Amino acid sequence: MTRLREPLFELAASGRPLVVDPDQVRFIDLAGLAALVGTAKRATACGGSLYAVCGRPKIRQLFRLTGLDRQVPLARTMDEALDALLAARITPR
Repeated sequence: MTRLREPLFELAASGRPLVVDPDQVRFIDLAGLAALVGTAKRATACGGSLYAVCGRPKIRQLFRLTGLDRQVPLARTMDEALDALLAARITPR
């Protein structure tokens, strides 16, 4: 899991918005979810954000059951995620 966590944490530290696509993996375990939680927290702490593309119902359900959907905004498609990123950058905070 370190192979996933470390690069994600490094990217999150850049302060730029990130998009992950868990629909592209066959299996997500607790370690994978923990890596996403840590990445979301680091991204927020560094002024960035993390979005997830979750078109598959089972993955959306997993995010809801674990509460990860409250930390990581979900989009059904990559285009939807990119639109959300653009809207967040334009909207004054």
